[in-house]
Amino acid sequence: MSRRLMIALLAFACGPTTSTTPVTPVKDLPPVIVKPSPTQPTLRLPKTFVPTRYDAKLTIDPAKSTIDGSIAIVGKISEMSPVIWLHGTKLTIKRAVARGTSEVALEVTAHDKDELLEVRPDAPLAPGEWTLAFEYSAPLDTNNTAGAFKQVVAGNAYVYSQLEATYARRVFPCVDEPDNKVPWKLTLEVPKALVAVSNTPGTETVVGDIKRVEFAQTKPLPSYLVAFGVGPFDIVDAGKTKNGTPVRIVTLAKRGGEAAWAAKTTVPLVEALEEWFGIPYPYEKLDMLSIPLTVGFGAMENAGLITFTETLILHEAKVSKDRLHDWVMVAAHEIAHQWFGNLVTMGFWDDIWLNEGFANWMESKIAAKFEPATHDEDRELDQRNGALDADGLVTARRIRQP
Repeated sequence: MSRRLMIALLAFACGPTTSTTPVTPVKDLPPVIVKPSPTQPTLRLPKTFVPTRYDAKLTIDPAKSTIDGSIAIVGKISEMSPVIWLHGTKLTIKRAVARGTSEVALEVTAHDKDELLEVRPDAPLAPGEWTLAFEYSAPLDTNNTAGAFKQVVAGNAYVYSQLEATYARRVFPCVDEPDNKVPWKLTLEVPKALVAVSNTPGTETVVGDIKRVEFAQTKPLPSYLVAFGVGPFDIVDAGKTKNGTPVRIVTLAKRGGEAAWAAKTTVPLVEALEEWFGIPYPYEKLDMLSIPLTVGFGAMENAGLITFTETLILHEAKVSKDRLHDWVMVAAHEIAHQWFGNLVTMGFWDDIWLNEGFANWMESKIAAKFEPATHDEDRELDQRNGALDADGLVTARRIRQP
């Protein structure tokens, strides 16, 4: 900088002002708070709306390609909200309203790429308790075993659900995150000749050609553990545990005779786990439901309604001991989850390793006690050694992935 320019700048900065307008000190001005417009969330939904319970009704006919649904999501809004973000994908929203002190129409924009629903009221919703109510339809998947899906066996059509990890949003508008653990009440309307099952016991009412099954409200559950099945199922009574929990095996049509091993072993497995935990089985009933074919999973620990691929749970008259033992191992694993994963749930998916690791550890304990001749303690040692070998690699990944 030149000497002349520096002198000029100093003179300008230090010289007297010619303005006669008084200047208000900055400290006397009220603070200006500018809140940014709500932006689309990325990984987690904002906590401005937190559901406290769900009341859902699904109309399911396995002969069709879609299901019709309605859901009331009761929750609390923590601050004035011009937009509510929910999970939802491949859903066709037909009507949406918010009910608080008044009823407010909602405009819903689906962001299917990001699996989000942008819910905007005519005017911002004030803090307090609100019910967001939706009427919608959803497709039945015929290619994948995710969300609500349909399979046809021997001319009979069945509908099942698989909502872990993030597939509940294909069936319901919801907050599809494991730490939002609240009661669910589900009602299914199905053709009267079919059987409908879910997490809790149901009460049936038949009107014309429609059977309405109203299931009892669940204990608090994350969305990924809600489950249902609809079809011409056979029901096999597997008895009750010492604590009075009823157990059933739910099979494909005319396949109940293949459930003898599952019916014989499920109650003893539940009782062995009750003894280990020192806590009674935590749900009202236990149904073990067969699925013809699964992709990406072999069984799923839905609370009170565990699902299994057909080859695990159904056995013909002549079957190898290995297959029978496979059932014991997998059933012990999934039943263990009823305590560790269902009754107690991880906060988010980066802790799923702990959920699954515990069930893997427990399955060997229970199987070894159930059938000592199999020496499942050796299998546990093999798993440990395999883990140590894998952990010794330069490319080893840490167990907990943020």
